[in-house]
Amino acid sequence: MFDLQVIDKKKFLKKTDLILVKKIATTIFKLEKLKGKIIFELHIVDNKESKKINSKYRKKDYPTDVISFSFWEEGLLKTELLGEIFLNYEKVVSQAKQFNHSFERELGFLVSHGIYHLLGYDHENEDDAKIMFTKQYDVLKLCGLGSINDKN
Repeated sequence: MFDLQVIDKKKFLKKTDLILVKKIATTIFKLEKLKGKIIFELHIVDNKESKKINSKYRKKDYPTDVISFSFWEEGLLKTELLGEIFLNYEKVVSQAKQFNHSFERELGFLVSHGIYHLLGYDHENEDDAKIMFTKQYDVLKLCGLGSINDKN
């Protein structure tokens, strides 16, 4: 069982967006066969807040699309709180246009990206990237958001 806590102070997401976020998370938790009580927080932020977080924690002075802070260590969850994801709503909108797909697909991609980071996946090298992105594309397909451009 998992608990998704969405913190959206500016009320960017609609009810249908929240349903999609829950569907993405549920699909990942089933595919990854996660057990026990797991909580994660999803903060919906704007460019200004994203830039502030990115600068403070990653020393990069620009807004990014998603930042994850994981409490998952070496395959073990040290607490019920899996971690926190900071999702930049403005980047979801702009990247959906940039990549010529729907807002929902970009939202699903970035939420799944953040969750897989919480679970310890990364894309620092080609092999790791292939594993992580293949998992993401599988989730998107299962949630009806697949694309012919997915590379897996």
